Amino acid sequence: MDRATRERRTPRRVLSVLATFALVVGMLVIVAPGADAVVNTCKARNLTKGTPVDTNLQRVIKAASPGDTISVKYVCVGHFTIAKKLFLVGKATAAVPKPVLNGNGTGRTLLVSAQVRLTNLKITGGRADYGGGINNTGALTLKDTVVRGNTATGSGIGVGIGGGIKTVSPATLTLNGSSSVSGNTATYTGGGVSVSGSTLTLNGSSSVSGNTATFGGGGILSANGIITLNDSSSVSGNTADGFGGGIAASGYDNTLTLNGSSSVSGNTSSSSYGGGIDSFVGVVTLNDSSSVTGNTAAGLGGGISMTNDGAPSALTLNDSSFVSGNRAGATDLPNQSGGGIFASCDTTLTGAVDGVNVNDNYLGSTGTTEDNISIPCA
Repeated sequence: MDRATRERRTPRRVLSVLATFALVVGMLVIVAPGADAVVNTCKARNLTKGTPVDTNLQRVIKAASPGDTISVKYVCVGHFTIAKKLFLVGKATAAVPKPVLNGNGTGRTLLVSAQVRLTNLKITGGRADYGGGINNTGALTLKDTVVRGNTATGSGIGVGIGGGIKTVSPATLTLNGSSSVSGNTATYTGGGVSVSGSTLTLNGSSSVSGNTATFGGGGILSANGIITLNDSSSVSGNTADGFGGGIAASGYDNTLTLNGSSSVSGNTSSSSYGGGIDSFVGVVTLNDSSSVTGNTAAGLGGGISMTNDGAPSALTLNDSSFVSGNRAGATDLPNQSGGGIFASCDTTLTGAVDGVNVNDNYLGSTGTTEDNISIPCA
């Protein structure tokens, strides 16, 4: 099948106040490429070694030893590379509560090829063919960190992939706490995150939301990847112009598992199929009270589309998991089906019961025809 990144004072006192105001404004302003450059107000320091504060974060990274912890304040502008085990911790201030690493729209913000943990940081302003915000080939963990406003450009296989983050085999990517990948764009696939032969795990209340891809995988694109959503993590409000508004997953080794109260909701496939999840081959499993709800596809499978082109694939709903309130055929195209689930021939469908845990899913632009499960060859 084609599958196909808001009392008086002395003159000296006045100048001091003005200078402080200017500094704060400089730290807050982030502009688009072509406008004035983002101001570097970076204050970085190796906490492990107790070194002096430096305005050059990459210099601090280079001088660090494996296992060191580096503190970051304000806005650090540049294209940063971490090739050793390090821990970067954002130190909140009143002006910048979540310190920023900003690529300034002139290249990728961060390249990771080792065990790295980012805590309380914002990664933004990245622009590259792939992995606009972060390209990860190591073991990257985000804790209470935001990846937002990054872009992967280009078109075709290998570029325009992973607007926020691209993670490549044998890498691992873990989102903990309230970490989020949101508001990123890819001109091909994986608006938020691209997972290639690697592992992505969402824990706590982490999320992938509000991302856009012009082809597939508005939130997440997975090629032979292992994706797990735990706790109350979510993939929501993402859009793909093609397939897999929330998650597009493909490959014989591809697995997608939802645990706890995790959810895939409110995503849109605006011209194709799999509003919430599009799985081409591979295995999709919903456990506990996880859910796929409120997603929309222009074509097949408003909630979940399982296609396989004759290869093995499987969808399983366990425990109190459910698929509800989704819609397929939103553009009234002919021969559309599977408001909740569309499963092509040779898909093994287990535990999905029409009208019970797969319910209130509809077809058409008006959404008046209930169609929960569609298996055309059944």
